[in-house]
Amino acid sequence: MPQQVSTAWAEISQIFWKRNDNQLTSLLMLLTELGDEVDVFDVGTLPDGIEMVCWGMKKINGALKGKVVEIALDATYNTNSRHLKLYTIMFEYDNAGFPPSYCLLTTTTAVEPGKRTCALRLWMDAVKTKYNVHPWYVHLDKDMAEIGASKAVWEAKISLFRTRLSSAKLGTTPYDAQRAHAEFAFIDSSFAPDSQPDQKDFEGGKPSLYTADDNQRISNIPNISTFTVPKLTLPPALNASGILKIRIPPRLDPDLADLYDSEIEEILNSEDEDDESGNDPVGSKHHFCSPEFRQPIIDLMEQHYCAHPLIPGYAHPSLGGIKEWAVKKIYSFLWAYIWENWYRAGRWELWARSVDNGIAILKTTMMVEAHWRRIKHDFLHHFHSPRIDLLAWILITKLAPPYYHHSGRYRNLASWRKGFKAEWKKLEKRPITYPLSDKYRPDPSRWVCGCPSFYKSRFLICKHLVQAVEPVPVTFFLEVKRNRSTPFWSHKALLFKDAKRTEVSMAVASMDLDSGDILTNHCYTVTGEEDEEIVDIGMGAQGQQIFDETIDDKCTLLLDFVNAVQYQKQFKDHRFLHAFLQEGAGMLQMAKRCLDRERQYNSTRSQNPRTWDAGTSSVMFFKARPINSNQ
Repeated sequence: MPQQVSTAWAEISQIFWKRNDNQLTSLLMLLTELGDEVDVFDVGTLPDGIEMVCWGMKKINGALKGKVVEIALDATYNTNSRHLKLYTIMFEYDNAGFPPSYCLLTTTTAVEPGKRTCALRLWMDAVKTKYNVHPWYVHLDKDMAEIGASKAVWEAKISLFRTRLSSAKLGTTPYDAQRAHAEFAFIDSSFAPDSQPDQKDFEGGKPSLYTADDNQRISNIPNISTFTVPKLTLPPALNASGILKIRIPPRLDPDLADLYDSEIEEILNSEDEDDESGNDPVGSKHHFCSPEFRQPIIDLMEQHYCAHPLIPGYAHPSLGGIKEWAVKKIYSFLWAYIWENWYRAGRWELWARSVDNGIAILKTTMMVEAHWRRIKHDFLHHFHSPRIDLLAWILITKLAPPYYHHSGRYRNLASWRKGFKAEWKKLEKRPITYPLSDKYRPDPSRWVCGCPSFYKSRFLICKHLVQAVEPVPVTFFLEVKRNRSTPFWSHKALLFKDAKRTEVSMAVASMDLDSGDILTNHCYTVTGEEDEEIVDIGMGAQGQQIFDETIDDKCTLLLDFVNAVQYQKQFKDHRFLHAFLQEGAGMLQMAKRCLDRERQYNSTRSQNPRTWDAGTSSVMFFKARPINSNQ
């Protein structure tokens, strides 16, 4: 019954959207009538076999003009009876997505190389020219046609992270050991994969800066000679059912002979990575990664993706340092495929966010995929393969109006704020285990932390930072702003609990000793003389007085607290003991480290502790008392 109602409605409503029996003609006529809502892009004469219609949404582009920093691009299938792929560009504004343009495209009958890249480039260039769109970040799926078109139109950071390792069949670009060794000397130049790559599976559709070694060349390249003696073969035997089966060998792709001199030229002129149906490429035969190894590799690559110089972590805080650290980590896993398709020069820059000075707000194309779900689940599920003019009418008159209200001055709050508030409240109550790892080094003033929860978080928050600030009011969740550089969150209510630090501690913090730049860089060697110079900087007469008063005040507090704790022994209350050990773990650990350091200094049988030892770095400025207390 519901399907019958939908069919009847589609027939009755044709007066609103059908203008001609030919779907493309009808679509163009409909878009012309809706001139107050859309701009139809004239992309000129298209090559044979390419069908494309694209338009922009006037009101959305007008409301967000000059406010766009990040965009996302993606395509979806099975939205219309002509089997045209539906593309969209999504603007990011206040962590929410707005669709400024759509494109219906098919290149199934085109034979021109790089056909889809060319068509997408025309559409993107029209959007850029018409609405003056100049993003800093372009978020994409790993589609070489989309990447090539985006790089040609916008000077922006390409951002993507979708490993596709869960797929059983993947393109395996042939491994070039010499190129890998030239970039990193620790890579073995004599290494060759045990299995040969599928020669039709160049990711992106064409060879990429690849010169095969003698032992890696494909064996079925025809000889230069035009005359060959045919090989005599016995006729194939019949199978059990009496049917003659003849195995036809795969045809050699003539484009394999084309080699390119630059990564940009390879991407711009590559064939489409995926076929129009969205299925796996024909001819992919490699099952090169066992299922049990896929998730660990994905997790490791996500850690490399999240690494950034602004976040204290496990590598030198620079582009080169992070990449070398990541390559060393991944070197023992699935090396040939991972290197050629993800880590070599030209591919690492496509997905690692450490190559940019800031950190984009969007992490994936999830925003666009949510848009597709809304189109298909809220509207298109009523129809089976609707006409393209009906599809466009739904997008313009039914789907778009809510975005007009959201992009205006008095728009509703973005939906992400509800998830942000829920996550914040959850982290406020999550217990913290002390002592913290030296790698974490949370800094609420810069809003950074080296813990895995922080760099994996969609919102760049963790329990260490949330619990380091004062409780926030309700208005905080309505007004807080996400930044692309430190501090990543800014609001007047973000007051960290030790805000009443003394001038001395502020001076030490200003030297960035706790930022992780020193402790995580093993290339630095600091001598004892340099250590003393760091302590003495900025210690004038006023600073010495403040220092003495602070020490006296804290010692009085500690001595009084020690007496109070000793008083608790008579009550034998294990609940207090548990709370004391949990909440005071950090202070107790520091006290133990200081006393251990003192005993080691005063011992005549042990070596003096090292200044930058990982276990005692937090007490490096503690001076040991001499054995004779009168000295």
